[in-house]
Amino acid sequence: MRDQSKLVTVRFNDVGEFLEELRLQNSNVLSPIRTTKTFELSPKLPITSVCVMATALLRNDQRIKLQKYIGQYMQVDETNRKSVHDRADIHLHKIEAAAKALNLEVRAGVYE
Repeated sequence: MRDQSKLVTVRFNDVGEFLEELRLQNSNVLSPIRTTKTFELSPKLPITSVCVMATALLRNDQRIKLQKYIGQYMQVDETNRKSVHDRADIHLHKIEAAAKALNLEVRAGVYE
């Protein structure tokens, strides 16, 4: 098991930049890539914020991490909720397709 305190995290907010780094680091990536949606409830309003996260561990004691803000919705607004989730799914499918093209496995979750 690697010493987590020595890991350097390279953070991205843009899916394209994350995928380019994944491509450039392909020979160093320890499969699987982890992807998920995260949800944060507002403490004062009935609003949920949604992000797409993806992480990959590299052989060179690095972790690359994507946190892409997708949007927010009021909990009673089903139409907007579906729209935000659909946009998140588009990004997740794009990451999965790129990873598969690099012969990398994709699983749910994130590396912390």
